[in-house]
Amino acid sequence: MAERDPYAVVGVPAHASADAVAAACRDLARRHHPDVSTEPDAQAQMAAINDACSILRNPVRRAAWDRINLRILDRAGDQSAD
Repeated sequence: MAERDPYAVVGVPAHASADAVAAACRDLARRHHPDVSTEPDAQAQMAAINDACSILRNPVRRAAWDRINLRILDRAGDQSAD
């Protein structure tokens, strides 16, 4: 499971369509692939992109991630209201 928010990694909102997610993943893969990118951490960036895209492209994993993280955000919001 991704340690970072996959939506932030891919650069799409939580309500993005499957087509928008796929397009963003393709674009990021083209730009950050270690064979193309001159960035020293291209391999790590690509690993993060692959992880995020694997979550967001799979409807079951995406729903599970959303459920878990929405619950965490709800709890954080409740605590800050005290």
